[in-house]
Amino acid sequence: MTRRVGEAYLAMAVSLRLVHPSDEELPYITQETINRNANNDFGKLIAVKKALDILALHQRFNVKQEYQTKTWGKWACTEPNCCFVVKATKRVSGSVQITSMDLTHNHPLHQEKPRRRHPGISHDLVVETVATNSLQASIAPRNLAGKEIQHTVLSVLGHEISASAANKAKQHLVKFLYGAIDGAFEKLKSYFAIVAEKNQGSIAKVQKTHGVFRRSLLVPHFCIAAMKFCQPVVALDGTHLKDLMNSNGVLLVATTKDPNNHLLVLGIAIVLVENYDNWQWFMRHLQVAGILDGDVVILPDRDKGCLAFAMD
Repeated sequence: MTRRVGEAYLAMAVSLRLVHPSDEELPYITQETINRNANNDFGKLIAVKKALDILALHQRFNVKQEYQTKTWGKWACTEPNCCFVVKATKRVSGSVQITSMDLTHNHPLHQEKPRRRHPGISHDLVVETVATNSLQASIAPRNLAGKEIQHTVLSVLGHEISASAANKAKQHLVKFLYGAIDGAFEKLKSYFAIVAEKNQGSIAKVQKTHGVFRRSLLVPHFCIAAMKFCQPVVALDGTHLKDLMNSNGVLLVATTKDPNNHLLVLGIAIVLVENYDNWQWFMRHLQVAGILDGDVVILPDRDKGCLAFAMD
């Protein structure tokens, strides 16, 4: 088989700074053309490996590292007896020189089945791919499901990624677009103060321990006033927070139903853990608000702390 590569292959190699652009306009680029235009300027050996991984990802082959030390490395195609090979050495100055390079292949460049987590699919590349496609589709990143992200990467890059990799990419993108959650918690107390001021009769609390957020709750006044028109049933539930706040605790919710059988949220609380103490704290404030006055039936979730309080 003739050892040559197409224009798209060379264009990718040029964009990755593996070779310089060629002055020749040829339908195929021969090995002599590639060697004549070699670019030997890389900062680190790992940069050479990353460039080769990206080239392999887009041109549908795989690269293996045959050898690497602190001063030199060798990489080759995983296809048996393929002529593709790159050798690089670290100069005394610290930069890296490609001493030997053959970017051609003696086999078709394709993979019948997508390989799981190709080395060229870095975390940054997944994030960039998801960001580009979500913006084009006008979809908020926080609304993307993990399977949607996996499908996007497969359709764009031709390779699969794991569910955990998709989730990490989503968290990274959401955090980048919406900011760090710690900053939002710092503003929570002032926000609740405004809510209480603008909605007289509302209960808004934020508790801290040594300056660190512990728990918070909000019981709006209009919910308190609406309770007397609702069914005398209060359902309690706790759920782990998701998205940006997936590691920041549990959301406690108290709900009822209005005369039209529509769900009405009476109060919410954010706590670090779902236990008896936090449920007691939340429910005491609902009692103070008058929501639990009269013959109200409480429907707790199956958390032991919630059940224990409901039985008191």
